[in-house]
Amino acid sequence: MMPLYSFNGSYPEEHHPDSVRDGVYRRDWNDMSDSDRQSFGWYEIEEPPIVSDREELHWNGPELKWEVKSENAFKLAQKWQRLREQRNFLLKECDLFLLRLMEHNLKPIPEYVIYKQKLRDITLDFDHPDDVEWPVNPYYPPDKIKNRSKEASLQLYQIGLLHSLDAYL
Repeated sequence: MMPLYSFNGSYPEEHHPDSVRDGVYRRDWNDMSDSDRQSFGWYEIEEPPIVSDREELHWNGPELKWEVKSENAFKLAQKWQRLREQRNFLLKECDLFLLRLMEHNLKPIPEYVIYKQKLRDITLDFDHPDDVEWPVNPYYPPDKIKNRSKEASLQLYQIGLLHSLDAYL
């Protein structure tokens, strides 16, 4: 990578002038020392550090240095709030589904109880909202026919959420 230069604290760039004027004389860039360049306001800057997805890179012009700042606490709180709202919606969905099972004197499959507990614990099990891996509802796995248990399919049929068991059993 080419060296970066900042002119009087401006955001560093790869280009620099071929020459500079000191009022009377024109000076070739390549013939000047670092201290000469600095006397004209040009500073060579180190490459910016590599930052993670949760960090932001900022240029501090007055101090001529890169700064790495962690994710803003407000943004992080907003992410957690959105995650809790989504989790709470799924928990309400679970409660309504359990009521429907109870109306038909059915108990949920054991995997469903585990699924609901994983939803409750989601804010405890993960350190950052971007790391969350949502549990899969065992009654509605992504590939319903292949991954749903026969017991789950039978219960869905009994409460009227499946119209036929032919494809599932």
